[in-house]
Amino acid sequence: MEVNIITKEDGGIKKALKQIEKIKEQMKVIKKNSRPSFYDERYYTDAELSEKLRVSRITLQEWRSKGIIGYLNVGGKSLYRESEIEKLLPSFISYIFKLCNYFAFLLIKICQIEFYFIYLQIY
Repeated sequence: MEVNIITKEDGGIKKALKQIEKIKEQMKVIKKNSRPSFYDERYYTDAELSEKLRVSRITLQEWRSKGIIGYLNVGGKSLYRESEIEKLLPSFISYIFKLCNYFAFLLIKICQIEFYFIYLQIY
């Protein structure tokens, strides 16, 4: 009776292990990009939403406290409805645009004052 020992160096096993590694990597990507649904609604966590909106988690806390943004508190975690966030995005963009315009206006005024002082020193 002949005994064959199969090791991980065997050609078929190597190929199977590579495929398993590919599947594991794909599962990591799927897990990272998916959000579980709850009653047919998807939710963002604090970390996900702060990354999406590019604001700090403290800013999200302030928005929650002021009632700007709705949330659910589940097990000590704040969750935000994806549908509600998608509806609020245009107003966030408008708000950020207004802030940018305001800061641009302030920057122009500061530059005008600087140029005025330089002008006074020259003459």
